[in-house]
Order: sequence, then structure tokens, then C-alpha cells
Amino acid sequence: MRKDNLRGMEVGNDGVAVIRILNPPVNALAPPILAGLKEKYAEAMSRNDVKAIVLTGEGGRFSGGFDISVLELVHQTGDISKLPDVSVQLVCSIIEDAKKPSVVDIEGLALGEELLTVARRWALDISERRKPWISSLQKTSKLGSLAESHKVIQAAREQAKRTAPNMPQHQACLDAVEEGIVFGGYSGVLKEVKLFNELVLSDTSRGLVHFFFSQRAISKEIFEV
Repeated sequence: MRKDNLRGMEVGNDGVAVIRILNPPVNALAPPILAGLKEKYAEAMSRNDVKAIVLTGEGGRFSGGFDISVLELVHQTGDISKLPDVSVQLVCSIIEDAKKPSVVDIEGLALGEELLTVARRWALDISERRKPWISSLQKTSKLGSLAESHKVIQAAREQAKRTAPNMPQHQACLDAVEEGIVFGGYSGVLKEVKLFNELVLSDTSRGLVHFFFSQRAISKEIFEV
């Protein structure tokens, strides 16, 4: 499949550029897709006739998330250079820091959508000093001090040591969160990438990917029977 067949962009008379993720069946974010999105966003930002960008998926589905088959390939070869290195730059530098507004048009499948929606609304509530719309979040309407956050993270570390002593990803997640709290969100994302690359060849990672594809294979066998 040629990379040019994976995504496209249309610019309407209203100055809105529509970028479509085209990678059936679930529009998974394979490395060529991420690279293509980066190219299309750069093109949209440089064109004078583009005033805003809409990102959507083709075929009634937004995106099924990152292409897990890439992780399977990394495990088979032991080569982490096969992991895409454009996703952080695409989201943080190109989309979020862009001078032109972007919105996402979600139709159908979008894994993690509910969590993202809650996080965004919660962040807006705190920023605009509004009472959270969910009662369980009303006690979190004020940000605590940095010292308080360190206590929470330390407590989580101790709990992870007790419940999952042989699973390093728990501590790694806390490392990334702490990095973001202390040095800012962008530093936290970079820390997450670094930790991901360190753990992607771990036994836990291999086991999870193996389980994912085994589950899919079993479901296909049941369906065929």
C-alpha cells in the first residue's frame, strides 16, 4: 500500500481544510499515517487559503489508535528504530502550537475518547474556575501544591511496589507523571516516550502484545465456526 493512498486533504471555499485518516479497516495510526499527517498539517499551515483544520477518519471511523502490529514487528526484530518518532512533534509542536485552529470530527470508533473528554472538561473547569460537572470531581476543583503532589506520587509508588513488584511499567508511569508535574506537560510527554522505548522490549510488553493478537485470532476462529 502506497503512503499517498493512506490520507488526504480537501480545502473548501470556506477556508476549512479537512484532513482524513485513510487506513482501513479501523484507520490505525501506522508510521506512514503519522508521517502523512505531519506533511498535511505542514501544508495546511503554509497555505494562505486555509484558515482552520478539521481532522477526521474515513469510512465512518475516526481511528482505532496506534497500529499494534508495529510493536509486534519491534518484538520480532528487537529494533526500536521502527517505532515512529513523529507523533510527539505532530501533536505538541505542529497541532497544539499552531497559529490556525484545529478540531477533531469524531464519528464511530475512537479508543480512549471518553477519558480524553473527561480530562479536557476537567482542565477547562479548573482553568475557568468552574465547579466540576461531576460530583466526584468537585473536591478536585482546586489544584494542590507541588509538595502535596509529591506525597500522592510517593504513596502510589509504595502501593505499586506492594501490588506489582515485578512490573516496572507502574513505576515508569509515575515517573512520567512526576516529570510533567515538576517540569511541565511537554517534558512529561518526552519522558513518556523515553520510558516507552526502554520498556517496549520488556517481557510485560511482549506478553501484552501476544495476548492482544491471540485474542483477535481466537475471536476470528469462533466467528468462522
